[in-house]
Amino acid sequence: MARLRRDADSVWKDTVRLFFREFLKLLFPEVHRAISWKNAPQFLDVELRKLHPTVPRGRRRADLIAQVRLKTHQPCLIVVHTEIQLQHDPQFAQRMFAYYYHLREIYQQEVVSLAVIGDTDPNWRPDQYQKALLGCEVKFTYPIVKLIDLDETELEAANNPIAALVLAHLKTQRLRNNPKELYVEKLRLIRKLLEGGYTKKHIVDLYREVDYLMALPKELERDVKLVVKRIQKERGIKRLSFIEREAMENGARQGIEKGIQQGIQQGIQQGIQQGIQQGIQQGIQQGIQQ
Repeated sequence: MARLRRDADSVWKDTVRLFFREFLKLLFPEVHRAISWKNAPQFLDVELRKLHPTVPRGRRRADLIAQVRLKTHQPCLIVVHTEIQLQHDPQFAQRMFAYYYHLREIYQQEVVSLAVIGDTDPNWRPDQYQKALLGCEVKFTYPIVKLIDLDETELEAANNPIAALVLAHLKTQRLRNNPKELYVEKLRLIRKLLEGGYTKKHIVDLYREVDYLMALPKELERDVKLVVKRIQKERGIKRLSFIEREAMENGARQGIEKGIQQGIQQGIQQGIQQGIQQGIQQGIQQGIQQ
């Protein structure tokens, strides 16, 4: 399954940002109902290490921080944290509390913290942070969703793009050692995307993320592309070449931007040029592979 890959948490961050309203509707319906959607959410970029020093070095940005307005007209920050990797993070709850406290302090607003947990341990449910000593006590609780608790049959029936992402995660988790069965499930999910009545942009975005999460050995990936083309022909669906083209263009553009940013941070002109070239090549390669 060798390919240029992002981590699973980044996939979730990207998709949740694209489908924020659908994400809340599916996984946190009470929060969804409390928001006034007349005002589009504004997403903030916050460096996590400034909020809490225990943030791993490879993870400098919050998964998602959205500025929303509630139906009560009250402004509020919705903070979404995803922990999709299989290993436990013993400091997860502590960081949830730290983010909550510091964001409240910085923005002087109410903060709602939400967590999505994607591991396979039914007993690991980090839904609170609590400390007590000599009569002083702090207790912070927050809503979490364990993906393994969700019913795949209900997800299959849901007309929600986030349901497709959850299904891709659960099926890959369950079939990671059985690539042939995963191949079958990947084709089923792609067919659902093509026939689900989504816009072209939604198909492009979801196809890219599902393709990433349900990565297969090269020979099976080739078979997937052949079957997809046959499905298109059978159903009279326009060619998916636009998916491949847009994925390549998006990857190249993101690579260029990343290369420029890295070069600027290094403060070296040579770094800018090398970063741009490497970004272009990496982005194009990612697009082609997707």
